Amino acid sequence: SNSHASAASSCPEGTLRGAAVEDMLRTLACSSALTLAAASASEKTAAMPVPYNCRGELFLGDVVNASQKGMGADDTTFANCSAQMFETWPHSSTSYVSAEKVRSLRIFKPWAPEWPEEQRLFAWKNLVQYVHTNQMKVLLGTSIGCLEDYDKQTWEWTKELLHMIGKDHLMGLAIGNELEIFHRFREELNVDDACLERLWDGNYAWKWFQEVTAEFDSMGFADIPITSVFGGLALAGNTSTFYDIPEARVNTFLSQVASRYQDRFVFSFNFYPYFDPFLKIDNHTEDECKGALADSLCWEPECNLPATTAVARRKITNLTGNPNWRMWLGELGWSSRYTHSLESVMKKCKQFSSPETFLTYYKGFLGWDLSISNASEPLMPPEHVFWFTMRDSYVFGILEYFGFVSNCDDLYCKTVQDASVLVVPQRPAADNVTHGRALGTASSRLSAAASRLQSVQRPSRHSGTSMLLCAALGLAIIAILFATCGPMVRHSERMIAEATQKVPRKQSSQLPRLLTAEEQQAS
Repeated sequence: SNSHASAASSCPEGTLRGAAVEDMLRTLACSSALTLAAASASEKTAAMPVPYNCRGELFLGDVVNASQKGMGADDTTFANCSAQMFETWPHSSTSYVSAEKVRSLRIFKPWAPEWPEEQRLFAWKNLVQYVHTNQMKVLLGTSIGCLEDYDKQTWEWTKELLHMIGKDHLMGLAIGNELEIFHRFREELNVDDACLERLWDGNYAWKWFQEVTAEFDSMGFADIPITSVFGGLALAGNTSTFYDIPEARVNTFLSQVASRYQDRFVFSFNFYPYFDPFLKIDNHTEDECKGALADSLCWEPECNLPATTAVARRKITNLTGNPNWRMWLGELGWSSRYTHSLESVMKKCKQFSSPETFLTYYKGFLGWDLSISNASEPLMPPEHVFWFTMRDSYVFGILEYFGFVSNCDDLYCKTVQDASVLVVPQRPAADNVTHGRALGTASSRLSAAASRLQSVQRPSRHSGTSMLLCAALGLAIIAILFATCGPMVRHSERMIAEATQKVPRKQSSQLPRLLTAEEQQAS
């Protein structure tokens, strides 16, 4: 304790406050000394977090596969409400049934430069106390991005927090989050062409992943799983491989990490039906979306999220040759109010972003057994899933309403007066919900706009083969007229010629051949 205090005394007050990202490495020694000194000094005085759970009389059912379900800690909760993290799943108790404990937690980053430095140690101590008291497992994240100094500072913070959490409570280390969206959010993420070239063609993402993992292993965590989390855009492209373009070489990156780290590496994805850009307004309406809700709120294998997860499972199998490779879902959730992050046509539908729909989706999540298989195709389900999130929070300066409560001190959970309204609507008889799940239509909360703008191949409601048959039928009718109407011969010949010119080229009705594991690795 005395040595820590001595080291810290050489650091001027305010050394870290307002430090730019590029200055963080120079202040790292002071940061560590100040943290350790403060830990020693405040060991006996820091406030202990009290058990926190929002109140509500609504009962939405038991938590199925509770040991495989966890909760994400949003920025609002981690930075401002670290002493008030949820200990149990909201709306999972009655007078006769105790609420189900939350058993795992995803922390997206250890801290952020824009958060008050003086609150960091306090938040960490509350977090660690919460995790240890409730015997939880933690998936802790660190960054891969365009600013190397930022990545290094984040990793230093991560190492400090890793030691405080302890190996027994560590589920895994997530290195990078949704790297595939960088080229679509240049302004928000401070991304330019040089960054993208360095990240992918310069192999910075792959090199930094290896560097972090090597140091992680040297700290005694060599048997702890590692991952890098991707969003819905990672499924774009063709039917057999992950997204892979010069600005986002997802398939290449995943091939490298899976080959190097084998089954220690876990494939992880964030999927949000709420942001699915291919959902449609009901036919003959301007603002109703029963078809989209029917597709998104159900949890059978053919429904939005399970079917999207099945697409990820198939692509993992194509890449690795192993149908049982471990997979996690890092985020899923729903917004209880309209948020400006929602840019699809669903913003026209009031029911889509409502407390009733939010709770219906959550109720389905509680009861989901994680199955993604159908009768004809057994598929290994995800091993673990995380609900996002505890509280409403900001993303790129936009407030999103994915939390069970809005603010730190809210006592009551988001609820409805009548639980009977929390049902999945029936799909209209002539709905126009386009099922493009086979090619990855789900998007994460950050890649929604990117997925919509990206040219993703999708099954058309009228395939090329169908168009060809229609054209052929038209030609047949013309031919009959030609045979029976002598005076119209020349006219019919012109019609045949014109129709023939309009027949589209035949499109293959078969999916591209799936690549073998050897071909994937060679690629």
